[in-house]
Amino acid sequence: MKTYNIKFFLFILGLTVLAACETDYESPLEEFDRGATVKAILDPEHSSINLLGDVSTATVEFEIVPFDENGQNADLIESLEISVQFLPADTAGGKRQTDEILVSTETTFNKTVVYEVPDLVDLIPGLTTTNLGPSDVFRFSFNVITSDGREFGPSNTASQICGTAGSNGTCTFDVPVTCPSDNESFAGEYSSVITASNFGGFVGSTNPSVTIAFAGPEEFRYSISDITSLAYVPFGGTAYATDFVDICGTPSFTTVQTFGATSDTGGGTWDPENGVLTFNAFEANNGLTWTVVLTKK
Repeated sequence: MKTYNIKFFLFILGLTVLAACETDYESPLEEFDRGATVKAILDPEHSSINLLGDVSTATVEFEIVPFDENGQNADLIESLEISVQFLPADTAGGKRQTDEILVSTETTFNKTVVYEVPDLVDLIPGLTTTNLGPSDVFRFSFNVITSDGREFGPSNTASQICGTAGSNGTCTFDVPVTCPSDNESFAGEYSSVITASNFGGFVGSTNPSVTIAFAGPEEFRYSISDITSLAYVPFGGTAYATDFVDICGTPSFTTVQTFGATSDTGGGTWDPENGVLTFNAFEANNGLTWTVVLTKK
Protein backbone atom coordinates (compact mmCIF):
# COMPACT_ATOMS: atom_id res chain seq x y z
CA MET A 1 0.00 0.00 0.00
CA LYS A 2 2.75 2.44 0.84
CA THR A 3 4.53 1.71 -2.45
CA TYR A 4 1.32 2.37 -4.41
CA ASN A 5 0.73 5.70 -2.64
CA ILE A 6 4.27 6.89 -3.40
CA LYS A 7 3.99 5.96 -7.07
CA PHE A 8 0.60 7.71 -7.34
CA PHE A 9 2.03 10.86 -5.71
CA LEU A 10 4.98 10.93 -8.13
CA PHE A 11 2.59 10.49 -11.07
CA ILE A 12 0.45 13.48 -10.00
CA LEU A 13 3.56 15.55 -9.37
CA GLY A 14 4.85 14.80 -12.86
CA LEU A 15 1.57 15.91 -14.44
CA THR A 16 1.71 19.14 -12.43
CA VAL A 17 5.24 19.93 -13.56
CA LEU A 18 4.36 19.13 -17.19
CA ALA A 19 1.36 21.46 -17.07
CA ALA A 20 3.45 24.20 -15.59
CA CYS A 21 6.05 23.86 -18.35
CA GLU A 22 3.36 24.18 -21.04
CA THR A 23 1.85 27.32 -19.50
CA ASP A 24 3.07 30.66 -20.83
CA TYR A 25 4.42 32.51 -17.81
CA GLU A 26 4.76 36.28 -18.01
CA SER A 27 7.37 37.82 -15.80
CA PRO A 28 6.19 40.86 -13.81
CA LEU A 29 8.97 42.80 -15.56
CA GLU A 30 7.32 42.09 -18.92
CA GLU A 31 4.25 44.05 -17.87
CA PHE A 32 6.18 47.32 -18.11
CA ASP A 33 7.79 49.18 -20.96
CA ARG A 34 11.42 50.00 -20.63
CA GLY A 35 12.40 53.35 -19.19
CA ALA A 36 13.95 56.30 -20.95
CA THR A 37 16.60 58.85 -20.22
CA VAL A 38 18.41 61.78 -21.83
CA LYS A 39 22.12 62.51 -21.71
CA ALA A 40 23.71 65.95 -21.56
CA ILE A 41 26.97 66.36 -23.48
CA LEU A 42 28.48 69.62 -22.28
CA ASP A 43 30.41 71.96 -24.53
CA PRO A 44 33.74 72.32 -22.65
CA GLU A 45 33.98 76.01 -23.56
CA HIS A 46 30.52 76.64 -22.11
CA SER A 47 30.51 74.28 -19.10
CA SER A 48 31.62 76.87 -16.54
CA ILE A 49 31.15 80.58 -15.93
CA ASN A 50 34.31 82.68 -16.09
CA LEU A 51 34.04 85.19 -13.27
CA LEU A 52 36.71 87.39 -14.84
CA GLY A 53 35.11 87.34 -18.29
CA ASP A 54 32.04 89.11 -19.63
CA VAL A 55 29.30 87.36 -17.66
CA SER A 56 26.63 89.38 -19.48
CA THR A 57 27.35 87.46 -22.70
CA ALA A 58 28.29 84.08 -21.18
CA THR A 59 26.27 80.97 -22.05
CA VAL A 60 25.81 77.42 -20.80
CA GLU A 61 25.59 75.01 -23.73
CA PHE A 62 25.02 71.27 -23.98
CA GLU A 63 23.65 68.71 -26.41
CA ILE A 64 20.71 66.56 -25.31
CA VAL A 65 20.77 62.98 -26.61
CA PRO A 66 17.83 60.63 -25.85
CA PHE A 67 18.09 56.96 -24.99
CA ASP A 68 15.07 54.64 -24.78
CA GLU A 69 13.92 51.17 -25.76
CA ASN A 70 14.38 52.03 -29.43
CA GLY A 71 17.93 53.28 -29.01
CA GLN A 72 18.31 57.00 -29.57
CA ASN A 73 15.02 57.64 -31.36
CA ALA A 74 13.20 59.11 -28.33
CA ASP A 75 10.03 57.23 -29.34
CA LEU A 76 9.17 56.63 -25.70
CA ILE A 77 9.97 60.16 -24.49
CA GLU A 78 7.20 62.74 -24.28
CA SER A 79 9.28 65.59 -22.84
CA LEU A 80 12.33 66.54 -20.79
CA GLU A 81 12.07 68.96 -17.87
CA ILE A 82 15.34 70.77 -17.18
CA SER A 83 15.64 72.45 -13.78
CA VAL A 84 18.37 74.47 -12.12
CA GLN A 85 19.35 74.87 -8.47
CA PHE A 86 21.72 77.56 -7.22
CA LEU A 87 24.32 76.45 -4.66
CA PRO A 88 26.34 79.40 -3.32
CA ALA A 89 29.84 78.86 -2.02
CA ASP A 90 28.95 81.20 0.84
CA THR A 91 26.00 83.39 1.78
CA ALA A 92 27.73 86.76 1.34
CA GLY A 93 25.50 89.41 -0.17
CA GLY A 94 22.34 87.56 0.76
CA LYS A 95 22.95 84.62 -1.56
CA ARG A 96 21.15 81.45 -0.57
CA GLN A 97 20.66 77.93 -1.79
CA THR A 98 17.47 77.51 -3.79
CA ASP A 99 15.10 74.68 -4.55
CA GLU A 100 15.04 73.39 -8.12
CA ILE A 101 13.59 75.91 -10.57
CA LEU A 102 12.21 74.80 -13.96
CA VAL A 103 14.28 76.34 -16.77
CA SER A 104 12.73 74.76 -19.85
CA THR A 105 10.71 71.82 -21.14
CA GLU A 106 12.19 70.19 -24.23
CA THR A 107 10.16 68.07 -26.66
CA THR A 108 12.74 67.70 -29.43
CA PHE A 109 16.13 66.06 -28.98
CA ASN A 110 19.52 65.52 -30.55
CA LYS A 111 20.04 69.26 -30.44
CA THR A 112 22.07 71.82 -28.52
CA VAL A 113 20.42 73.73 -25.67
CA VAL A 114 21.77 77.21 -24.98
CA TYR A 115 21.05 79.23 -21.81
CA GLU A 116 22.19 82.82 -21.39
CA VAL A 117 23.85 83.18 -17.98
CA PRO A 118 22.00 86.46 -17.18
CA ASP A 119 18.71 84.62 -17.78
CA LEU A 120 19.76 81.89 -15.34
CA VAL A 121 20.78 84.52 -12.78
CA ASP A 122 17.37 86.22 -13.12
CA LEU A 123 15.70 82.97 -12.02
CA ILE A 124 17.47 83.11 -8.66
CA PRO A 125 15.88 85.46 -6.08
CA GLY A 126 18.32 88.14 -4.93
CA LEU A 127 21.12 87.04 -7.27
CA THR A 128 22.80 89.35 -9.79
CA THR A 129 25.68 88.85 -12.19
CA THR A 130 27.76 91.18 -10.04
CA ASN A 131 27.47 89.15 -6.83
CA LEU A 132 28.37 85.79 -8.33
CA GLY A 133 31.40 84.43 -6.52
CA PRO A 134 34.11 81.77 -6.88
CA SER A 135 32.81 78.21 -6.42
CA ASP A 136 29.15 79.18 -6.73
CA VAL A 137 27.41 76.40 -8.64
CA PHE A 138 24.40 76.13 -10.94
CA ARG A 139 23.21 72.51 -10.68
CA PHE A 140 21.04 71.26 -13.53
CA SER A 141 18.76 68.23 -13.26
CA PHE A 142 16.90 66.20 -15.89
CA ASN A 143 13.41 64.74 -15.44
CA VAL A 144 12.21 62.57 -18.34
CA ILE A 145 8.46 62.13 -18.88
CA THR A 146 7.47 59.17 -21.03
CA SER A 147 4.47 58.87 -23.34
CA ASP A 148 2.69 56.65 -20.79
CA GLY A 149 3.07 59.28 -18.04
CA ARG A 150 5.97 57.79 -16.09
CA GLU A 151 8.83 60.00 -14.91
CA PHE A 152 12.54 59.27 -14.60
CA GLY A 153 14.67 61.77 -12.68
CA PRO A 154 17.42 62.04 -10.06
CA SER A 155 15.15 60.91 -7.22
CA ASN A 156 14.05 57.60 -8.75
CA THR A 157 16.74 56.56 -11.23
CA ALA A 158 19.74 54.42 -10.34
CA SER A 159 23.13 56.12 -10.55
CA GLN A 160 24.34 53.37 -12.89
CA ILE A 161 21.76 54.59 -15.42
CA CYS A 162 22.24 58.32 -15.20
CA GLY A 163 24.96 59.16 -12.72
CA THR A 164 28.28 58.04 -14.17
CA ALA A 165 30.47 59.21 -17.03
CA GLY A 166 29.77 56.13 -19.12
CA SER A 167 26.03 55.90 -18.50
CA ASN A 168 23.37 56.51 -21.12
CA GLY A 169 21.66 59.31 -19.23
CA THR A 170 22.17 62.36 -17.06
CA CYS A 171 20.67 62.88 -13.61
CA THR A 172 22.42 66.12 -12.72
CA PHE A 173 25.45 68.13 -13.77
CA ASP A 174 27.15 71.18 -12.27
CA VAL A 175 28.18 74.42 -13.93
CA PRO A 176 30.63 76.15 -11.56
CA VAL A 177 31.60 79.80 -11.36
CA THR A 178 35.34 79.88 -11.82
CA CYS A 179 38.30 81.91 -13.04
CA PRO A 180 40.99 81.34 -15.68
CA SER A 181 43.51 78.78 -14.48
CA ASP A 182 47.21 78.91 -15.33
CA ASN A 183 47.78 75.43 -16.79
CA GLU A 184 51.54 75.85 -17.16
CA SER A 185 51.88 77.03 -13.59
CA PHE A 186 50.24 73.88 -12.17
CA ALA A 187 51.67 71.27 -14.52
CA GLY A 188 54.93 69.62 -13.54
CA GLU A 189 56.71 67.31 -11.11
CA TYR A 190 56.22 67.63 -7.35
CA SER A 191 57.32 66.04 -4.10
CA SER A 192 54.66 65.52 -1.44
CA VAL A 193 54.48 65.01 2.33
CA ILE A 194 51.66 64.48 4.82
CA THR A 195 52.03 67.16 7.47
CA ALA A 196 49.01 66.39 9.67
CA SER A 197 46.68 63.44 10.26
CA ASN A 198 44.47 61.93 12.94
CA PHE A 199 46.59 58.78 12.46
CA GLY A 200 50.19 59.25 13.52
CA GLY A 201 51.42 56.58 11.12
CA PHE A 202 50.54 58.84 8.19
CA VAL A 203 52.43 61.94 9.34
CA GLY A 204 55.73 62.31 7.49
CA SER A 205 54.76 59.95 4.65
CA THR A 206 56.36 61.20 1.44
CA ASN A 207 56.25 60.66 -2.29
CA PRO A 208 59.26 62.13 -4.10
CA SER A 209 57.64 61.91 -7.52
CA VAL A 210 54.12 63.23 -8.04
CA THR A 211 53.01 64.36 -11.50
CA ILE A 212 50.38 67.02 -12.14
CA ALA A 213 49.14 67.53 -15.72
CA PHE A 214 46.35 69.40 -17.44
CA ALA A 215 43.39 67.02 -17.84
CA GLY A 216 40.50 69.05 -19.28
CA PRO A 217 38.06 69.26 -20.86
CA GLU A 218 37.46 72.24 -18.58
CA GLU A 219 40.42 74.59 -18.56
CA PHE A 220 40.67 74.32 -14.76
CA ARG A 221 40.84 70.50 -14.42
CA TYR A 222 44.09 68.66 -13.71
CA SER A 223 45.23 65.10 -13.02
CA ILE A 224 47.40 64.24 -10.02
CA SER A 225 49.27 60.93 -9.83
CA ASP A 226 49.01 60.51 -6.04
CA ILE A 227 46.96 62.21 -3.34
CA THR A 228 48.18 60.07 -0.41
CA SER A 229 51.98 60.56 -0.30
CA LEU A 230 52.22 56.74 -0.48
CA ALA A 231 50.86 56.54 3.09
CA TYR A 232 48.93 53.34 2.31
CA VAL A 233 51.88 51.45 0.85
CA PRO A 234 52.90 49.86 4.22
CA PHE A 235 49.34 48.53 4.50
CA GLY A 236 49.22 46.93 1.07
CA GLY A 237 48.18 50.05 -0.79
CA THR A 238 49.75 52.06 -3.55
CA ALA A 239 49.70 55.56 -5.03
CA TYR A 240 46.17 56.82 -5.70
CA ALA A 241 45.57 59.10 -8.67
CA THR A 242 42.62 61.41 -9.21
CA ASP A 243 41.65 64.76 -10.74
CA PHE A 244 41.45 68.14 -9.10
CA VAL A 245 39.95 71.47 -10.09
CA ASP A 246 41.30 74.96 -9.57
CA ILE A 247 38.40 77.26 -8.73
CA CYS A 248 39.82 80.78 -8.68
CA GLY A 249 42.96 79.66 -6.86
CA THR A 250 41.23 77.22 -4.52
CA PRO A 251 42.06 73.59 -5.43
CA SER A 252 39.77 70.65 -4.64
CA PHE A 253 40.33 67.03 -5.66
CA THR A 254 37.74 64.60 -6.99
CA THR A 255 36.66 61.75 -4.70
CA VAL A 256 38.84 58.67 -5.20
CA GLN A 257 38.65 55.08 -3.93
CA THR A 258 41.63 54.27 -1.67
CA PHE A 259 40.91 51.87 1.21
CA GLY A 260 37.56 53.66 1.20
CA ALA A 261 36.00 56.64 -0.55
CA THR A 262 38.44 59.51 -0.02
CA SER A 263 37.06 63.02 -0.49
CA ASP A 264 38.31 66.58 -0.29
CA THR A 265 37.23 68.36 2.90
CA GLY A 266 38.05 71.86 1.67
CA GLY A 267 40.58 74.44 2.66
CA GLY A 268 43.04 73.58 -0.09
CA THR A 269 45.53 76.27 -1.11
CA TRP A 270 47.72 77.13 -4.07
CA ASP A 271 50.82 79.35 -3.89
CA PRO A 272 51.90 79.82 -7.52
CA GLU A 273 54.91 81.95 -6.59
CA ASN A 274 56.50 79.13 -4.56
CA GLY A 275 54.76 76.23 -6.30
CA VAL A 276 53.17 74.88 -3.10
CA LEU A 277 49.84 73.04 -3.27
CA THR A 278 47.88 71.67 -0.29
CA PHE A 279 44.85 69.41 0.05
CA ASN A 280 42.83 68.16 3.03
CA ALA A 281 41.43 64.64 2.76
CA PHE A 282 39.00 62.32 4.57
CA GLU A 283 38.84 58.56 4.02
CA ALA A 284 35.41 57.29 5.07
CA ASN A 285 36.14 53.58 5.55
CA ASN A 286 38.61 54.12 8.41
CA GLY A 287 37.71 57.68 9.37
CA LEU A 288 41.19 58.93 8.50
CA THR A 289 42.07 62.56 7.81
CA TRP A 290 45.26 64.06 6.45
CA THR A 291 46.80 67.19 4.98
CA VAL A 292 49.13 66.70 2.04
CA VAL A 293 51.55 69.39 0.93
CA LEU A 294 53.03 69.23 -2.58
CA THR A 295 56.04 71.29 -3.61
CA LYS A 296 56.93 71.81 -7.24
CA LYS A 297 60.46 70.78 -8.22
